[in-house]
Amino acid sequence: MLVLRVLRSLRLAVALCALGSEASAQTWQVSTFDNGAWFEAWVTAAENWPEFHCGGVSPRGLPLPESDEAMLTQPGTLGLIMPDRPGLGYYDPPPRSDLRLVTDRNAFGLPHATYDLLNADGWTHPIGTKDAAIAALSSSQSWAIDGAHGRWGPFPSTGLGPALTAMIAYCEARWATPPQAQTPAPAAAPDVTALMQAALARDLARTCEGRGYLVDPGNPLSADLDADGQPDLVMDFRAVTCPGETHQSHCGAALCSLSVYLSSRYPLTGTSDDILGIGTTLVQGTDGKVWIGTGNTAASCPDAYDPATCTFYWRVGADGLEVVPRPAP
Repeated sequence: MLVLRVLRSLRLAVALCALGSEASAQTWQVSTFDNGAWFEAWVTAAENWPEFHCGGVSPRGLPLPESDEAMLTQPGTLGLIMPDRPGLGYYDPPPRSDLRLVTDRNAFGLPHATYDLLNADGWTHPIGTKDAAIAALSSSQSWAIDGAHGRWGPFPSTGLGPALTAMIAYCEARWATPPQAQTPAPAAAPDVTALMQAALARDLARTCEGRGYLVDPGNPLSADLDADGQPDLVMDFRAVTCPGETHQSHCGAALCSLSVYLSSRYPLTGTSDDILGIGTTLVQGTDGKVWIGTGNTAASCPDAYDPATCTFYWRVGADGLEVVPRPAP
């Protein structure tokens, strides 16, 4: 609301500065505004004089902001705004029916004037763009507002007809143009690596029951296992130590847990691909992909296992990890 009043004040100041001389200070001028969400047009002459206004949803189709109250009028309708002054101050209850728009030849009732409490603009009354009052104003020499308060005016009509014509043409052109459909901006691609790192941190904390943990240097291993151009993570839980426990706390009688976070699968499944093994190494496979090598039993493949005889190899297939033959030496 405050933003809107500041915009109106700026528009009026620009219009008045453009007039230049004291004689032209009573010339009615039109100013326009379109921020992509709504448009407005104003006809003004001097501060605290009556104003004419029309507005609507902008053809550019941007969403109306929640913080500002756009002053819109129905298509084909403009508003006559009568700022507060003695006799035209707010009183309860509106609407008031005593007001009349009086030209030097005609008088027109304003029986549905309401008070704009939201924007504190004073009394407002709708007038059709083709109403006889508009034609009378355009051809008049002067006009005034009559009511129970007496007469407010007269106001000279110099420049009022052309200004009203320009304002109405501006608003009618925009009322007649349907708002453009806004193409939603494409959603930013998720940072899959960050998502997998966060998931791994949660899994590590959970395995140590929230008591903290230590991870051996060099872990987790990182490589593009699924050939999608993004790094994948391999966590050998034998490298994780919970407080008061040993490296082997994540191992069973023969094998240890290994969690593999694949960038091509994690966004779909929300989980890691888990296997069992002893020790972890990454090698270049015969198919051009990076493979995971791990020992198959604690008895035949101890911690310092012999890769030539004890290593099983895993690669990423269509459905996740799959065992592949040992690559040729």
